[in-house]
Amino acid sequence: QGSNTSAAPLRCQPSRSLPAARATKSAAMGKAAKAAAGKKKLPSAPLADKKKKAQKNPLFEKTPRNYRLGGDIQPKRDLTRFVRWPKYVRLQRMKKIML
Repeated sequence: QGSNTSAAPLRCQPSRSLPAARATKSAAMGKAAKAAAGKKKLPSAPLADKKKKAQKNPLFEKTPRNYRLGGDIQPKRDLTRFVRWPKYVRLQRMKKIML
């Protein structure tokens, strides 16, 4: 039970297409390198507003809300989908789906 040499040459791509793939890859890399070298760095906008971060006051630290038992009140949710709609509204919606 030695190593099987017939399984080694199996590949996803045939060996004859390998040099063509290398040629196109090197050509693409050459184009990308030329494009990167040809680009110039644009100057920054002269009137751009510099945004300053507001310094946080250590006296007022924000803690994450706790919605577990005995914790914060949960935010209001949109419950319109769970409303008991009038019968004519339900009928016209069912009719629209059926037709």
